[in-house]
Amino acid sequence: MRPGLPWLGLVAAVLLTGCKTPWEKEPALSPEQVRFARLFAQSRIASQAFAGDPEKARAARQAVLAKEGMTLAQVRTGVASIQRDPDLWLPFWKSVREFAQTNGEHNVSKPSRP
Repeated sequence: MRPGLPWLGLVAAVLLTGCKTPWEKEPALSPEQVRFARLFAQSRIASQAFAGDPEKARAARQAVLAKEGMTLAQVRTGVASIQRDPDLWLPFWKSVREFAQTNGEHNVSKPSRP
């Protein structure tokens, strides 16, 4: 057996099992997860208009969510569940960004992952 051949096999095995392949698609978000992405973006956009006034920013977020029959706590819980799944976090954030960009806001700040 050649001296470098076992290492090559080990490296190939690690690469094939530990990385996503280019043909793997990102998981699709459920309709409820897409709704959370849209509400998250809308509430962030609404609150940014009142960046200097936290009370008005909070009221703006609550108004956006109230139109959809949601509370800030419900949206935060939904977003937190998405954040716990690394495969859903990127598609979720892409949906937030796309919604924000199509609605004229390009500076929606990305929330940190827990």
